[in-house]
Amino acid sequence: MKPIRSKSVLIKRKSLDSWFISRAGMNLYRGCAHDCIYCDGRSETYRVDGDFARDAVYKENAVDVLTRELDPRRRRKPFNPGYVFIGGGVSDSWQPAEKELKLTRRVLELIKVFPYPLLLLTKSSLILRDFDLLTALNAECRVTVAVSLSSVDEELSAILEPGASPPAERLEVVRRAIQTHGSYRTSFIQLIANFFHQFLAGNSFFIPRLGLTCHLVQGFFHTFQVSQCQFCVNDF
Repeated sequence: MKPIRSKSVLIKRKSLDSWFISRAGMNLYRGCAHDCIYCDGRSETYRVDGDFARDAVYKENAVDVLTRELDPRRRRKPFNPGYVFIGGGVSDSWQPAEKELKLTRRVLELIKVFPYPLLLLTKSSLILRDFDLLTALNAECRVTVAVSLSSVDEELSAILEPGASPPAERLEVVRRAIQTHGSYRTSFIQLIANFFHQFLAGNSFFIPRLGLTCHLVQGFFHTFQVSQCQFCVNDF
């Protein structure tokens, strides 16, 4: 993956982002090697020169830039209260190149210096590598881990999201989050509803690999709640 240099990394919003309930965000990568067939990045490209998956790039100076942008002493105005979203709807911060680059991990280490509540969205089990940091961060500021799924069928997922972690590994992220007993407050699962009809029974949703029954709660999102975890479902 090729590096690029960026003048700014932090995206500040005047109002709450209704998609990702955040006041600020950052994309550490441009493009995404998960190569999901339904991703609009494949057609929109979002400033990626070439193929959105194969020609993805990373912002090599992101930590230096964010050190300046997150430091409250250098800000004329403080952030509005709310989450800082790491990642994006079309660019995963734990895509395969992150294993070697450790760019997202270095940003999490920076957040320990300038603590802000975090919302993290991923299709990758690589986030498990950073649970030590996320647990420590959650003790200082709220950390919300969001796991995106399209199907729990391994073969179907390999077609829809060929570069992402298999569903079993993503469900293990949810299991580990539950086992932390408070280190993670909320998990979100995006579902393509038609692929989950075999698991739906009235207002209940059963995830066999987790052995959990979720109950439908009406709200801004279709929401399933399990003990201390909450699963938000966006119908495609």
